[in-house]
Amino acid sequence: DGEREGVGELLQEEAEAREREEAEAAQSQAEVSAAAEREAEAKEAAEVAAAARVAAEDEAGAALGWARVSAANGPSYWYHAAKNQTCRDLPLDLRAKLHEAEGTAFDGQEGAANDATPTEAAGTGGGAGEG
Repeated sequence: DGEREGVGELLQEEAEAREREEAEAAQSQAEVSAAAEREAEAKEAAEVAAAARVAAEDEAGAALGWARVSAANGPSYWYHAAKNQTCRDLPLDLRAKLHEAEGTAFDGQEGAANDATPTEAAGTGGGAGEG
């Protein structure tokens, strides 16, 4: 009879160990799922913020005469028809306007190497800042 009790206790311990392992696995899976959900939410929020930033840049650029041009075989750039200028990065006057709208300081030096250049100077319709 003592042998049966010992076997029964072993079986009981094994069953409890399996239950613990299953519970730990379920908890681990729930943690992974929650982390994946948080990551997806953060990615979506970043995409929404990026789209809002692009919309703000386009709106402010249009107010200053700049238009974003999406090149078929390359990066987009900015074009100002009245000044006949292109700029690979955000033009300084547009950056200043965006900083003003955001209420942040702008020293006028940020990205100065990519300041707008006349399109005729490049000879290809793309300013010297493109490449």
